[in-house]
Amino acid sequence: MQNQKRKILVSLLNVYSVIGVVLVLVGIIAFALPIIPGLVYSVYPSAYEHELDSLTEEIHREPELIIAENSENEEQEGPLIAQFPQQDLSLTAFPQIRIPAIGVSGTLQQGTDANTALSAGPWLVPDMGNPMDNYLPVIIASHRWGGIGWSSDQRETLSFNKLPDLSQGDKIEVIWDQRVFEYEVTRVVESTYIDDYNSDLILYTCKYLWQNPTRIFVYAERSN
Repeated sequence: MQNQKRKILVSLLNVYSVIGVVLVLVGIIAFALPIIPGLVYSVYPSAYEHELDSLTEEIHREPELIIAENSENEEQEGPLIAQFPQQDLSLTAFPQIRIPAIGVSGTLQQGTDANTALSAGPWLVPDMGNPMDNYLPVIIASHRWGGIGWSSDQRETLSFNKLPDLSQGDKIEVIWDQRVFEYEVTRVVESTYIDDYNSDLILYTCKYLWQNPTRIFVYAERSN
């Protein structure tokens, strides 16, 4: 009887030991995930440059035709959407992007210097549309894992790490001119180039940490 009790006790201790080890490993992984990109950038600095190249290299298959068509539409048709959301002066004057489903929330960066803009957060691609000048879609990019020196909070709220987790119908908000423009996701795809310029909003990020032409694109339509 004593031996049987001892065996049962040893078995229970072994089970608890295994559970403890698993919990410790899960905790280590959960702690390490947010800082892995920063560690990779520290050990392999060119990884950041590769990711930046994936974001800033040409996303249009035929950019000249797109710009020419945009100019023609401006002359002939006027704005595609004449009605804008009501202005709310309590909102910040700085453009913002919010994606509640994946926790993204931050200031929308602008300018032609992609490196500087992306180092601070999501970037509105120039020479395309904005919510109130919508002959062409609004196109926004952000680092998949964040910039060099970003905190874990910045990686959580400013990077597009979870962009692939979005689903059809998920909401995206862009605050522009103190107006909330609401969009709904229609598609999430992996591709090299944009394939639908009829969409009102396009978000994209790189798929891999190393340089690769494959990107993740999210297409969305305005809903308000």
